[in-house]
Amino acid sequence: VGNTDTIGHNANFTTFVNQAFNVLIPAGGTERLRFPAEERLPVKVACNIHPWMGAWLVVKETPYVGVSDQSGRLEIKHLPVGTCPFQAWQEKAGYVSELVQDGKPVKWAKGQFDFTIKPGENDLGEIKLPASLFAK
Repeated sequence: VGNTDTIGHNANFTTFVNQAFNVLIPAGGTERLRFPAEERLPVKVACNIHPWMGAWLVVKETPYVGVSDQSGRLEIKHLPVGTCPFQAWQEKAGYVSELVQDGKPVKWAKGQFDFTIKPGENDLGEIKLPASLFAK
C-alpha cells in the first residue's frame, strides 16, 4: 500500500477471513501487506484520518478480476476459452442479482453466473442495474 501524498494516511482493511490491518503510512511511504486467503467479498479500505477517502480490495485466487471504468465499461483480458464462473458485485448494490441485460430482466443468485468464453472478443451486452439501488 503506497502513499504518494505529502501527508500521512492510514489504511484500515476490514477483512472477513484474513488478518485485519490498520496501518499508518507516512508521506511517500509504503507498507507491504499479505492476504494469504481468498475473501468472499471485496474488502473495505478506509483512511481513519481522512474519512472521505476509501477504496475496495478484491482478494481472489484467480488473476481474472475486473473493475468497470467511469462509463461502466468492464474488460477482463486473457480469459481462458471455456465456460467460466463469474460473480458481479457493486459498491452500493452488493451482489448484482437483479438486472436488465440487453433489455431483458435477468436474475443472478448472489451475483453468480456462468459464461462461455470463445476465441476472440466476447461481450455480455449492456447490463443495467435498477435505479432504485442508487436512490438516497
